Amino acid sequence: MLTALGEALIIAFVLALIVDPLMQHKLVVDWGRDLYWAIFSPDAPQEFKAALQEAAAPSAYIRRCTYTLRLNRIDNFVEADLVVREDGDVLDRGGYRPRDKVFIFAGSDGRPSRYKSWSFECPDDLANSIELNASDLHGLGALSVEVTGRTVLDQSKIANMGVVPFRSRYELERGVETTRRTSDFLTLFRTKVVLEQVVVIRGDALKTLDVSVSHLAEAQLEFEEEITPAGERVLKYSTRHVTFPGQASVVHWHPKEGAP
Repeated sequence: MLTALGEALIIAFVLALIVDPLMQHKLVVDWGRDLYWAIFSPDAPQEFKAALQEAAAPSAYIRRCTYTLRLNRIDNFVEADLVVREDGDVLDRGGYRPRDKVFIFAGSDGRPSRYKSWSFECPDDLANSIELNASDLHGLGALSVEVTGRTVLDQSKIANMGVVPFRSRYELERGVETTRRTSDFLTLFRTKVVLEQVVVIRGDALKTLDVSVSHLAEAQLEFEEEITPAGERVLKYSTRHVTFPGQASVVHWHPKEGAP
């Protein structure tokens, strides 16, 4: 009983740090009594307790998620090359390795989008690092295309992957390629709690496109602009608003006034 109470207090403390005051109030008023009953009542269904525990105790969270997006014009389309990097911390006492499914929608030209690369490593144990290309992922049977056109990466099928210990850090990176229209958008989904996110946009399409990034907690993000020594324009958007699984940011663009 004391152990359960201690774990419940820890979970409550973490929620207090990351959930805004209005949401805290709503959780207490709407859910408080039911959660108390579910945690401590011997009459609560075991399946419900297990589901509640899984939701309240995620296996990991992401300290910083960086999206690096390169947009290039190809005829009447925009080729979007996206690299997603997650710098995470492990919360599961049994350790962590990615086992969930991630996906990318089909391209606007009708062709399936594709995963180009995937890597996973623990800085404290580089011997268990793994780096794969598209052929490797296909060989493992980790990639599939649904009837809806989505390309799905099943990370549970990636073998020879080490488990990152409790309280250790990990780095996960995925590279994808898709095609969009010259007036279009790209949705950046979250599958874990993210404390900070950064979106870096570059590519020759920035010469003719106006680009913006919208986030649930901040209607439109401000950006910093940099010109590299090679003359390339780079836009950097960032936010420290905590995001939760199921939430997303949207990168949208359209031709500049007078541009083709």
